[in-house]
Amino acid sequence: MKKRSVFSFVFVFVAVALLPIWIVFDTRDRIEESVVAATHTRVAIVFGAGLVNQRTPSDILHDRLTVAARLYHAGKVEKILVSGDNRFEDYNEPRV
Repeated sequence: MKKRSVFSFVFVFVAVALLPIWIVFDTRDRIEESVVAATHTRVAIVFGAGLVNQRTPSDILHDRLTVAARLYHAGKVEKILVSGDNRFEDYNEPRV
């Protein structure tokens, strides 16, 4: 029984460790490097990535919002859907 537990742990650990590598390898041909190269779509989803001092987008969120705005102004997306944490009254990623 102990060998089986160790094997299961190692299997899960290796699978979790290799998952990001597989995702990058599998999706590399679908990542566009410029707004011009992006294909038209109806909605761009901007996932939250944290706020600084509860009022300023983190660098990652700022970059995501900037790219979404560029896609919108270039006519590549029709609408932008912003998601994020909003569990506290004074912490609202979508509003920022």
